[in-house]
Amino acid sequence: MGLPIRLVTVVNSNDIIHRTVQHGDFSLAESVKATLASAMDIQEPYNVERILWLLSGSDSRLIKTLMEQFNISKRLKLPEDLHRKLSKTLGSCSASDQDIVGAMQRCWEENQYLLCPHSAVAAHYHYSQPHSIPRCCLAPASAAKFQDALLRAGLAPQIPPEISALTAMETRSTPLERGQDWTQVLRGRIEAVAQQWEAQAGKATSLGKLKECDFQDLSPAIKLGRYPQGIGNTRRSLGHSETPSLVRGAWGWEHLWGCWWQQQQKWLRRDFFPQLFVF
Repeated sequence: MGLPIRLVTVVNSNDIIHRTVQHGDFSLAESVKATLASAMDIQEPYNVERILWLLSGSDSRLIKTLMEQFNISKRLKLPEDLHRKLSKTLGSCSASDQDIVGAMQRCWEENQYLLCPHSAVAAHYHYSQPHSIPRCCLAPASAAKFQDALLRAGLAPQIPPEISALTAMETRSTPLERGQDWTQVLRGRIEAVAQQWEAQAGKATSLGKLKECDFQDLSPAIKLGRYPQGIGNTRRSLGHSETPSLVRGAWGWEHLWGCWWQQQQKWLRRDFFPQLFVF
C-alpha cells in the first residue's frame, strides 16, 4: 500500500542525520560548520524525535527516555532494533561544499539549469548513484538567492526581475545577539509597533491581553531554538548564529499575538505588516 518510493535524506557537512541513519549515532558534533547550503547548517534536526516515535510503534516511554538521555549528554546510540528500522526506511547521504559546487556545475553543463546549493546536495546524491532507478530531487529554493555559491561554482547568476526589484525596497530587520533576552526584545518591539499603530488608527486598545498571554508559545520556541511557522527556517542553528534575523515572513504570527491578536485581527490592515515584518 502507498506510493512505491524510497526516501533519501541528504545533508551537507553537518551530518548528524546521515550518521544517525547509517550508524545509529545521534550525537552532536563539536560545532556547526558554515557551508554553502546555509539553511542546512544545524545540529539538532527537529523532526528526529517524531520519526523515531513512529518507527518505535508509538512507544512514547522509550522515546522519552532516549531524548532525555540525549538532552543530558548530547549523544545517543540508537537501540539496534530502532536503528535497523530507520536505515530500512530511509537512505542518507552527506555532501561537502566541493560536492555541492560539483553538482551545481554538472547540472548546468548537462541541463542549463541553475541549482541552489541546497538543491545541489540532493543532485550530488543522484550523480553518485547508478542511474537505473528514476529519482526526483526536491529543490527548496531558487539559485537567485545564492549568488555567492553560483560564483564559486563559476556560474553566472540569473536574477529574475521580481528579485531585482527587491533591491530597491527598504529592508527592516532587528539583529539578535546570543545572550540577549530575545523574549523581551520581541515583546518590546511588538508593543512599540502596536502603540504606534494604535495612535495612527485612533483606536483605544488595551495591551493587557498581550501581557496576559505572556508569550507562552514563544518562550519554549526560543529555548529550544524552534520557531513557530513563519518566523524563519534557521531552527536550532540559531544557537550558533551570531546575528540571526528577528523575523522573516508574516502569516505565522498568530502564535505570538495570542489573545491580543484575536482581538485585533478584525481591524488589521495590510499596511501594518511592513512596520514589523521583513518580506
